Amino acid sequence: MGQWNITVRGVGAHHNKKYTTDANRMAAQFVKDLRAAGHTVVSASITYGGDDNLTDAEAYLDDKSKQDSES
Repeated sequence: MGQWNITVRGVGAHHNKKYTTDANRMAAQFVKDLRAAGHTVVSASITYGGDDNLTDAEAYLDDKSKQDSES
């Protein structure tokens, strides 16, 4: 047991209304899954020309305005 870091870089859909497989939603769900498994998540974010803090994954997933772009 010890410290760890996971970094994922990619290209694909993010911040779209009603699109459950957006990268931002999937990343927040992964943070929730890690916590449910007993891990401590110190920091989590998605960078896309902006920066969304995913550390409080439940609040992020509950606030649809943070997940969807204006366009």
